[in-house]
Amino acid sequence: MYAPQHGPQSRSRPTPAARSPQASAMPSFGAAGPTKAQIQALKRNARRQAQARIQQQQRLAQMRRELLAKLSVNGILIAVAVAALAKLVPSHWTQQAQLRELEVELSSTQGRVESLRSDFNRTFDPMQAPAVMQQQSYLTDPDQRPVVWVEPGLSSGIQQVAEQAIPSP
Repeated sequence: MYAPQHGPQSRSRPTPAARSPQASAMPSFGAAGPTKAQIQALKRNARRQAQARIQQQQRLAQMRRELLAKLSVNGILIAVAVAALAKLVPSHWTQQAQLRELEVELSSTQGRVESLRSDFNRTFDPMQAPAVMQQQSYLTDPDQRPVVWVEPGLSSGIQQVAEQAIPSP
C-alpha cells in the first residue's frame, strides 16, 4: 500500500534559477540579440532592483538601530531597578525588625494597660471606696482592729512599737 511521505524529502524544491527574481524577470531575446530599448529596460530594471535592495538594507539597518536603542534603554532601566531594590531591601529588613520589636512592646504594654484599667475602675467604684482608702492610707475603720504579727523571739522594743501603733479605744 502506498503511504504519502511527509518531511523535507517529499517536498519538491524549486531550483535556484527558478527562485531568483532575476531569472523570472529575464526576457527572452530573439536570435538577433537585444535591442537598444530592451537593454535600457534591463538597465532600468537592474537600477530599480539595486535601489530596492539598498532601501531594504537601509530599513533593516534602521530596525537594528531601533532594536539596539530599545534594548539599551531597557537594560539601563533594569540596572536602575536592581540598584533601587538593592538599596530598598536592607531598609525593608530593618523596618521589619523594628516592627517586630514594636509588636512585642505593644503586647507587654497592653497587659499593663489592662492591669491599670482594672485598678482605675476599682478606684472609682463606690462599693470599693472604703477598701481603697484603707489600702492607700493605712487607716482602719473604727470598728476594725489592726492585727500586727510579731515573731516570738524578737526584742521587746518591736512589741512596744507595735503597741503604740494600735490606738487604744
